[in-house]
Amino acid sequence: MKNGSDQIITDHFFHQAISCPLKLHFNLLQKNRVAREGSFRQKNKLVLRDAIAQRFSNVYYTQNEGREAEIETAEWLKNDEVVICGAVIRYGNFLTRIPILKKTGNNLTIIQVHGKLKKGNSVIFDKPVRSRAITGYLLKAAYRFQIVKNVFPDHQLTTEFVMPKDRFKSSVVNLFQNTLGNQKISEESLRELEELFMITDGTKSVHGVVQSLPESHTHHSFLGLSISEALTKIEELIIQPIEKQIPQIHDGCKYCEFRQASELNTKGCWQTFFSDGNLKNPDRHKFELIGHSMGGNSSENYFQEKIQQPYNLDTVDKILQYPSTVITMQQRRALQLLRAKNEEVPLVWGKPVLKTIKDVEYPHHFIDFEAATSAVPMAKNQKVYDQVLFQFSCHTLLESGELIHTEWVDEDPSAYPHPNFITAICSIPHIEKGTLVQFSPFERQSLYRLLREMEASLDVNPLTLYQFKKVIMGENDQPTERFFDLSKIVRDGYYNCYMNEGLTLKETLKNILQIERVFDSSKPSPISLHDITVELTSVNQNGNVISPYKLLMDDHLKIGDGMAAMNAYISMKSGVTTIEERKLIPKLLKRYCALDSFALYIIMEHIRSILNKNTKEDDILILNK
Repeated sequence: MKNGSDQIITDHFFHQAISCPLKLHFNLLQKNRVAREGSFRQKNKLVLRDAIAQRFSNVYYTQNEGREAEIETAEWLKNDEVVICGAVIRYGNFLTRIPILKKTGNNLTIIQVHGKLKKGNSVIFDKPVRSRAITGYLLKAAYRFQIVKNVFPDHQLTTEFVMPKDRFKSSVVNLFQNTLGNQKISEESLRELEELFMITDGTKSVHGVVQSLPESHTHHSFLGLSISEALTKIEELIIQPIEKQIPQIHDGCKYCEFRQASELNTKGCWQTFFSDGNLKNPDRHKFELIGHSMGGNSSENYFQEKIQQPYNLDTVDKILQYPSTVITMQQRRALQLLRAKNEEVPLVWGKPVLKTIKDVEYPHHFIDFEAATSAVPMAKNQKVYDQVLFQFSCHTLLESGELIHTEWVDEDPSAYPHPNFITAICSIPHIEKGTLVQFSPFERQSLYRLLREMEASLDVNPLTLYQFKKVIMGENDQPTERFFDLSKIVRDGYYNCYMNEGLTLKETLKNILQIERVFDSSKPSPISLHDITVELTSVNQNGNVISPYKLLMDDHLKIGDGMAAMNAYISMKSGVTTIEERKLIPKLLKRYCALDSFALYIIMEHIRSILNKNTKEDDILILNK
């Protein structure tokens, strides 16, 4: 590492370091990298903080740039009474950015704003904290507490937590639209916001974490240390040779972003520090096994090829002949372990349940919804974190083979999106006929929630309600026959040898595109997704298919999963995006959602082609090309 004198340790770096010393190393190496994909998530946190801060008087807002914010904070703290949003306090090499810092005379209050809903917020610190999430909140506050205490040793410090009430229901129309992103919130909306978010004193609980780091968030090398002792240890690690910091592999590696090689082809942690020349596939770890991870406390069991094969599933024949009408997670993991040992496994293996797709009635409406949740409700009578549907994409396959695409996304900054969502859904060609194909129960559940919402409304248009019921019931009023969950078919009846991590829509799509390259070497035609044309089977230098979702992203804005889509939408709805972002976000959302619905079409057609290659009545099995 570099000399410790020029290393600034932020809140994020501190929490990374105490979870594993090597994370500090990787974070410092990459501290000047391009901004994280979570920029919209951060914007949404700040806009919520700024709205809540309006309940206080004499509020100042720091600039985004850290050094400028530090200077502003020092100047404003000269006042006897002040509230600072985004206060920056520095102690030596350690820096913290505090959501809201309140000063009254000789008293300083650290105020953390948390939009996540936690049941029983009113008594959350009246008893020992067992929740990992709440412990994380306390840990953030404890680090801030210690830095502020070091800088202002003569001040009285307290910590408060702002969190939404779990039983809140909005009595205001468009509370979200009237508060978030507004520099001046009306008195009515501000009162409602104050009713929604309660303030809880957590000083005593924070003090406990200041004295001893929590086991749930701490690497064993930091366990039992106080925050102050941890700061000293981190300073030592910065100047210490990296070779002396290498700990054993541990279960905390599972969610570490540095464990594997990055997209920039930089080596991952395990490849750098735990390489083993005797391993055939060192990049396959137990954390990638489908389903929950297998046991094993020693480091050798963290690599798939060193994990002992289940005694009754130790050969391909035993796995395939295991008496079950579905492909179990145990069978999938057993095949993964064999493949990690470079043993031959089936290219594709299917169960008879796949044949149910032959009975799916045309037209096939491959449909995908995107939803957002917020601590601040968007509609009257809505509760905290009620889902708001803001987008859909539907690829409709007619029996003739024609494929029709319909899409919609909410771009209105002020309106509640559900009425327009319903109108757009009803306009899908032939929507009252055929089958709605989904990749989870979510779309079906969402449509029924919308129906209940419409039926409870006093001003719903009877014709719109009738048309929407036809979306759910179909022209024959048989709702149970309208929906076909493709995810259940894949989970129970489909396997290919590239299924190495999970069974999500995105992973299934990528695995099927990879296996299609094996079956058919001809290059498929590019497809159009909203405003761009992409080649879905683009491969990297190793010949592996690149996730198609990466081909849809802009150089600066990345929307490649549902969480990123939600945060981008909420930022746009809050009005905190730039003009450039405001133009680009709807395009990226439409590309992303269009690929989700087109993926359903690809998966369905792939399974159909597998069925056409087989006439067996029992398991469908393809061992080679």
